[in-house]
Amino acid sequence: MHGADNPSSKKQGTAPGSFSLEANIGGATMFSSPDTPGMPSPSTKTAWDFNPAPNAHPVTQLENARLGVVTPEMMRVAEREPHLTAEQIRDEIAAGRLIIPANIVHLAMDLDPMAIGRASLTKINANMGASPVSSGIEEELEKL
Repeated sequence: MHGADNPSSKKQGTAPGSFSLEANIGGATMFSSPDTPGMPSPSTKTAWDFNPAPNAHPVTQLENARLGVVTPEMMRVAEREPHLTAEQIRDEIAAGRLIIPANIVHLAMDLDPMAIGRASLTKINANMGASPVSSGIEEELEKL
């Protein structure tokens, strides 16, 4: 096509929202916060809104923990974590500070449950990266 325009050579780019658009550095949407005009209002839901219904059958470790049930997986983790009791593990799971990655598929393959979290011996592997808002190693470590 002789004389046809190349859409990527135009100032507006190839499509709305395209990577070829000029970056809005320092613009109103660069560092959006809940106070920024046009942002959605904060949610009115709390952690209590996500608790299982009283008549629901608990399926996950979190649901069991929030209902006060100590599962066999929690008891096995207590054996692996000598500094924690099964009840402390249940409390940490209910608070969202500890997880036991043990779903039905894993348990079917003879999984030996373990805990990941601040109170446990197992921590996480994470990529440390700089944020456009702030970049400090102390803040990144606190997230872990």
